[in-house]
Amino acid sequence: MKLAENNLEHWISSASIPSAEGLYFVGTFDRRITFYSQQVRALRLARAMHEAGKIEANDSVAVVGSGAAGVTIALALALLDCRVTLFDPADEVLQLQSDSPRLLHPHIYEWPAVGSLENDAGLPFLNWQLDEGGTVASKLAQEFHGHRAQLQQKLVWKERHKLSALAQEGSEWRLHFDNGQSYVFKQVVLSMGFGDEKKTGDADVYDYWKQRGVGTAAIEPNPPVTYLVSGNGDGALTDILNLMISGFEHVRFTETFLNYFGQDVLRTSVLAAHEDRNPETDLEPVFEGDLHKVLLERGILDILTPLLRKDRLLTINTSGPLLALGRAAQLNQCMVYAVLAAARQAGVVVRRSTGMISDVKKHADGLEAFGISLGGMPITERFNHIILRHGPENKVRYSPVANFFEAFGVASLDRFKEHPNLLAPPSLDAETYTFFYERRLDKLADAALKLQLAGQTAREESTIIISWDKATQSLVERGKKELRELAQQCETAPATFTIQMDAPVNRVNPDDFVRLAVSANFYAPFEAECSDA
Repeated sequence: MKLAENNLEHWISSASIPSAEGLYFVGTFDRRITFYSQQVRALRLARAMHEAGKIEANDSVAVVGSGAAGVTIALALALLDCRVTLFDPADEVLQLQSDSPRLLHPHIYEWPAVGSLENDAGLPFLNWQLDEGGTVASKLAQEFHGHRAQLQQKLVWKERHKLSALAQEGSEWRLHFDNGQSYVFKQVVLSMGFGDEKKTGDADVYDYWKQRGVGTAAIEPNPPVTYLVSGNGDGALTDILNLMISGFEHVRFTETFLNYFGQDVLRTSVLAAHEDRNPETDLEPVFEGDLHKVLLERGILDILTPLLRKDRLLTINTSGPLLALGRAAQLNQCMVYAVLAAARQAGVVVRRSTGMISDVKKHADGLEAFGISLGGMPITERFNHIILRHGPENKVRYSPVANFFEAFGVASLDRFKEHPNLLAPPSLDAETYTFFYERRLDKLADAALKLQLAGQTAREESTIIISWDKATQSLVERGKKELRELAQQCETAPATFTIQMDAPVNRVNPDDFVRLAVSANFYAPFEAECSDA
């Protein structure tokens, strides 16, 4: 199936600049960056390049950066018969996550979408499940190198190559590396990551992927220990939850939080709060309405209160709204609002400062932040810990391609202003999955594996699964065919279908099943005719 023309055009334009034919960026200025979303962006771009005629068999392509986007697009382009070389300064692909204890979840930032708590990424290759970053990176690195060996010269890995300059030479590109080597390619894909967290003065840098002693579950030795967290993105919101909740673990806390509601009421309330609002809308006063009422009526603030830590004094600093609609995942914003509301109800002090931190100085008795105020007065006190989540220093990372990077940045900002819906995290569409699944089958599977996968595909195509979706707290139906469609074709269905009930017994009551059945035209004659299915 061909891409819809508008999608093809968008996937190309969102990764390129008109003045640099053959140069592409993956996810460089997108706000909603996750391991999974970078893989999706890579697959979309590779498919669009192929179907738009931007690449042909045996074209030489350089991919710079071997993170989630880099390894995915390198393998995707090799499966499309390009000659791909993957460059990175590290000794191994996916170096950033290589020993990370952080949990990676493929879809959690997609909430309130159905399936956003599914533990499987659902990718045609380099697929993974919920696990620690180090475990995921190790598995995918092994798979990548296994595929690379099968593809032979179609996919070359060049470790210890740090890009130092990039220049356009006619219709080709010359890449210079800090080891003195240079190479010429027809196409270049830059997936160089985002750089380290921005550092201000003497503030320490708390790397998201690395374990740190500060902010762990350990009881503070001299309470209350003072923390300042600055920022309003997902990193800052996760830090706030981590500092305020005893034994916080992101995925477990999220699933437990959603289970507090028992129905789809949270999702419904949040969707209503977001409807027809500007991406910079301050959601906090909006949440004070219906969402706060839901939290009170269901006793959720009372449930959260015993989880609040009292051995820390937290100050949250932002230069704008803490819960700005387009700045972070909706579920993170929802959970932070609920935790702050519980703290307010329980009398646990959480201070809120404003302003841009211009400098941080270290003194014998702690850290001092400059440029922020509390209640209209400048803050002069010292903090035990200051955590800055002001985004990465991507200009430093992209300095070898500064002119292209700046032009792409301007184009990206204009694109987001015109299409604010692009700030939502992407998910892989079925057509792109099938597009690469078939090529993986053709290029990488032996006869036995092809037979096995073909059988698996046939089973999937003839199975309808009814399950309980933890993200939306509702029954959902999954499969290549819908119950409604099968019911209508019952007497003439060309093949036997299996209806598989995966929902836990305590989640399925007769009323729910009748509702689902009626909505699918699942009537008595259908049951009789398809009783073997």
